[in-house]
Amino acid sequence: RLTVEENEYLISKFLLVLTEFAGDEREMFLINSIHDKAVADMNYRLPSLISRERKRRVIELLKEGTRIIKDFSGYAGDMGMINEYDRLKKEIGTVQDQLGDVEGQLRAAGEVIKKELDMIADRIKEDLLDRELAKSNAEAERKAKVDPRYEVALGDYKEMLEVIFTTRNKYSTVDSVHDDLRQSVSTGRNSIIKEGYNS
Repeated sequence: RLTVEENEYLISKFLLVLTEFAGDEREMFLINSIHDKAVADMNYRLPSLISRERKRRVIELLKEGTRIIKDFSGYAGDMGMINEYDRLKKEIGTVQDQLGDVEGQLRAAGEVIKKELDMIADRIKEDLLDRELAKSNAEAERKAKVDPRYEVALGDYKEMLEVIFTTRNKYSTVDSVHDDLRQSVSTGRNSIIKEGYNS
């Protein structure tokens, strides 16, 4: 999905080209109508609090976590692989720390975005009341939640939630696998120690 700034840039350039080739007043009216709707939509977009670089980093961490989990599942139950368990434990510990940091930052950004979404709903509600398209606060609130302007902001919010939930779920899985790896390393070392005493 394009950022708000990228959308604004593309729309302005696209409309500039269209106006150069507009043939008559009807076409100019349509172009101006498109411009007005696009500007209205832009006014109701939520800010992107996750930079492209951070999104890339999240994707890298998720892939790395998935790779380690897959490697671990290939060794699971084989106590002869203690060195591999130890290596994976260190790798997943690093991923877990970084994912934990990112997950916390995303959670905080999600709270900010939710407040922004609520403010947009309030702006739409006020607009509906001002233009007398709703007779009461309750009616304005209901209408605001199905207003196309709100749908624009809600789409941005849902996209943010998807990133947050995906990261949170992977963090939970990585945390669980990290515990399993610690247990496997501990069990493997205890087995080696017992074998040393018994021989």
